[in-house]
Amino acid sequence: MLDQIIAHIKAKRELQHLDDSFVEELVQKQLQSNKKLREKINVSESFEKLKKSKVYDQLVKDIRAKLREIYGVFILDDFEKLFEEYKQRKVKIRHLLEAHQSTKERFMYYPRAYPRIFNITGNPKIIMDLACGMNPLSYSFLGCHPEYIAVDIAQKDIDIIAEFFKLYKVKATTIAADLTHFNEWIDLLPKADVCFLFKTLDTLEAQQRHISKKLIPRLFEKVKWVVVSFSKKSIGGKKNLRASARSWFEKWIEKERYNSESFEVFNELFYVIRT
Repeated sequence: MLDQIIAHIKAKRELQHLDDSFVEELVQKQLQSNKKLREKINVSESFEKLKKSKVYDQLVKDIRAKLREIYGVFILDDFEKLFEEYKQRKVKIRHLLEAHQSTKERFMYYPRAYPRIFNITGNPKIIMDLACGMNPLSYSFLGCHPEYIAVDIAQKDIDIIAEFFKLYKVKATTIAADLTHFNEWIDLLPKADVCFLFKTLDTLEAQQRHISKKLIPRLFEKVKWVVVSFSKKSIGGKKNLRASARSWFEKWIEKERYNSESFEVFNELFYVIRT
């Protein structure tokens, strides 16, 4: 029945790219903390009967809400179809970038953000991009031609990114992995000059408090610079996010005595940090 539950949760178009294993992990956590739900599943004669229960309906709502927070809310279009049209030169790269919430917001100021970053770090020979979404598709805006390491949670998205780099003959490593389990795979990553963590830490912290304080020191075993960004507005841009929401990060990098420079571009605040 677990397979049917996962398939039902993923029935929404914006969640279909997610790997079953990631959805299963969230479901299992919910089951562990919800005795009523466990009992309901045990006594249900069929999945159809289970679906009619209030406790199951709440499970689906809760898991989908969590998945949208982590991933699904950012997808604005049928990306696979759009990418096929891009390969056939029916659409341009901007159409791909505008089909994903974060890159849509950043599209107009990539030419400003990347020079500001690389003026601090120098032009990188290798970039690592964690929880990358579709940011690797902004490669042509970098102003240099580095190797690329792209890591994201959805295998289908990673497959698109791998194909994109193959089209342009860019040397790239692409990995589908859950950043909350970074200790399981981070040692396998090649070393890089710069690591991007764009609009990632808030989501990570919502899943596992203080995980950023464990992740970033591990990253400095692999990279020289880490570039963290925070959105200054809510998704959709209707609400300003309080500066206090990221004050924990500023206090932490000061406590750790990391060297840091920050700048703002449009609705995004960037921190460029090193040890």
